[in-house]
Amino acid sequence: MQGKDSKALYPIGIAEQLTGLTARQIRYYETNGLLTPQRTAGRQRLYSAADVDRLKEVRALMGRGLTLAQAREHLERRAARDNARGAGARGDDPLMAEAPPTLTRDMRLTSLYPVSNRAVLMRLIDDEGRGKGHKTGPRA
Repeated sequence: MQGKDSKALYPIGIAEQLTGLTARQIRYYETNGLLTPQRTAGRQRLYSAADVDRLKEVRALMGRGLTLAQAREHLERRAARDNARGAGARGDDPLMAEAPPTLTRDMRLTSLYPVSNRAVLMRLIDDEGRGKGHKTGPRA
């Protein structure tokens, strides 16, 4: 028997609105194994409330600086832990409570390679523009 959270109701456009993600992001997460929406006979994706919750969680994990692979591993570990405890026993998720990893202000950004998350990079650029960044002396 399926629970109310597993009944696929939402097409991708509604899933976009509910999660704040783009259709491309949602399809990308599916391609990378983070969720498997149900399909209609015409192959249209339909998302359940559980799928929407998972997409929101992926978005939050990525916003905290995790890579896609790290987010997938976290979700898999949590699912295994939840299955061991019994269905629906999520409890508090320590990773979601942690502060996101960021570069410290005493580090000088010399390449994009140390930044694995675009949100972190954008925050650093935004802070630099407001004068909150690392001071290197007067610029010519």
